[in-house]
Amino acid sequence: MTSSGAGMVKSKSTLEELDELRQTRESRRGKSVLVVDDSKLMREMITKALSRAGYTVVTAAEGLEGVERAKEREFDIVTADVEMPRMNGYDMVKKLRRLSGYERKPIAMFSSKVEEIDIALGMDAGADEYLTKPADQAELLKVVMGLLGDTDDPS
Repeated sequence: MTSSGAGMVKSKSTLEELDELRQTRESRRGKSVLVVDDSKLMREMITKALSRAGYTVVTAAEGLEGVERAKEREFDIVTADVEMPRMNGYDMVKKLRRLSGYERKPIAMFSSKVEEIDIALGMDAGADEYLTKPADQAELLKVVMGLLGDTDDPS
C-alpha cells in the first residue's frame, strides 16, 4: 500500500511537470523566429528544435529572401547563416538593422565560419550572438531563449 501511495505522488508530480511544460510552451506561442539558411537540412533541424520548444518558425533559403520576409512581418528574433547565395548573412543583418522594427531585434548568426575575423564581422554587422557550426540544437535553443528572455527549461 505504501508503494502505490508513492506511485500516486509521483503521478501527481509528473502531471504537474507536464502542466508546467505545457504552460512554458504556451508562453512561447506567438513568439516568431525567422530562420535564414541556404541548407535545407539546417533549416529543418532548426525549425524542428524551435517548433518543439513552442516557437512559430518561418524560413528563408538565402539572405535576400530573409530581408523580404522581414519586410512582410516583424519577427521576435532572426537566426542567419553567413554563407548564402545572392546575399550573405553579414549583408542581410546590416539590411535588417536598417528596417523599421529591427533596429534592436535580437539576431543570432549561425555559421561554419569560425575564425575570429568572421565572428567580428558578424558582430560588427549587428548580430547579438554568433554560434559556430556544428552546434547542437540545445545550444541554439539556449541562445534563442536567452535573447528572447525565455530563460526556463527549453524542452
